[in-house]
Amino acid sequence: MGLIERKNSDVGRKPAKLSDLLRPKQKSAGQRPAPGTNGLIFFLLVLVALFFYVLLVKR
Repeated sequence: MGLIERKNSDVGRKPAKLSDLLRPKQKSAGQRPAPGTNGLIFFLLVLVALFFYVLLVKR
């Protein structure tokens, strides 16, 4: 049952991430950062890495 509960909790987190992305103003509610912030930071790091990679390859 523990695995099933985990899956349900994970599924419940995904819509929260989408709502946080659509409504970033709700982040400042005094709570911890939105659960999607780690994903956004990772995504931005990948974009920056690709940007520098393209610059180096063009040179």
